[in-house]
Amino acid sequence: MYWIASYPRSGNTFLRILFKEVYGIYTWEGYGAETPKNVLGGKFEINKNLPILIKTHELPNKTQIPYKQLKTIYLIRDGRDAAISMAFHRCNIVNPGSDFLFNLRTAILAPFGTSFGGWSKHVKQWSKNSDIIIRFEDLISDPIKELKKLEKIIDLPTPNYSKIPTFNDLKSKKYSLGSGNNELSKVQQKHRREKFFRSGKINEWKTKISKPLQNIFNLKHGKVLKQMGYSETRTPIIAYVQFIQNYFHWIVGYIKEKRKEKKS
Repeated sequence: MYWIASYPRSGNTFLRILFKEVYGIYTWEGYGAETPKNVLGGKFEINKNLPILIKTHELPNKTQIPYKQLKTIYLIRDGRDAAISMAFHRCNIVNPGSDFLFNLRTAILAPFGTSFGGWSKHVKQWSKNSDIIIRFEDLISDPIKELKKLEKIIDLPTPNYSKIPTFNDLKSKKYSLGSGNNELSKVQQKHRREKFFRSGKINEWKTKISKPLQNIFNLKHGKVLKQMGYSETRTPIIAYVQFIQNYFHWIVGYIKEKRKEKKS
């Protein structure tokens, strides 16, 4: 039994699609009806010949069942790219019409423990409790190589690597995840896929995150960024001032978002 754990927008859905396409394995959502207690508690029919794989974004100490009860596959992505993807995902799917910059600040600042505690906290806690770490950047550039790493520690069926989708496939074809539910029309499902699998690019942060917010990210998450092998830029002293300024702007944005919610 394994967690497929990750900070949001770090390749969890893509890996789960690979398990389904390459190995024919259903992976459990980990939320709603498919909570870990329901999955492991016998409320679903389980194929005992296949590994049980349950998705989670929660911090280890917040999982519904003790996190050590399952082994862990941990997916990691450069936190700056993950923050951009989270911001777009929120304003395109989770809360359509919400402000991108507000969502980006939320992901970077992680105020009051939001955004699953923030990127560095999530990575630090899960990485030290993981059986294997898969990097998003490696998974999209050479998925076969990363799957073979998993095959060494998990008893998986014979793979069919020819079924690995390209990024364009994910946007244009319907797979087990990413298209929304079957209540949506084919056109709506296509639009959802295009928003869900938005770009998959590496180092997008260099053009999509302003220099002040890059400084703030380094201030909050730079140490873990460096520990995990991602490039780190120098954090200037002005970052402390920028942090205070952007926290103030986040509070203003939060108030605006709440007012919009009341009106809608």
